[in-house]
Amino acid sequence: DRIIALCEAFAGRALVVVDETYIDYAAAPSLIDAMETHANLVILRTLSKSHAAAGVRLGAALARQDVTALMGKVLAPYPIPQPVIQAAMAIMSPDNLKRLAAKREDILGRRDVFANALQTLDDVISVFPSDANY
Repeated sequence: DRIIALCEAFAGRALVVVDETYIDYAAAPSLIDAMETHANLVILRTLSKSHAAAGVRLGAALARQDVTALMGKVLAPYPIPQPVIQAAMAIMSPDNLKRLAAKREDILGRRDVFANALQTLDDVISVFPSDANY
């Protein structure tokens, strides 16, 4: 709600950029659907975290076509090396996405077990909820 309020407050004047790097681990939903009604919303994603591809160094900016057209004017002619494109295609294959979804569920379970174990320690005052993989 606060991000949507920012989009409305800055409509026509500024972009609102949201980092959804850890969205696959978050309880909150993605704001991707809000792009339809908020032209100034830009969402950043990466393959580094939930897709286990930190070495690939590939991210994306998701935005409405008019915004991406402007962004395209300042990008290098070939901003993504061919080996990175090939790696991304393999990472995003249906079979690999199924494997990663199962791995993500395992990580979420381990994160919760770890947080609960921390809460039992005498020296720990509080454990904050996490929307990341740790």
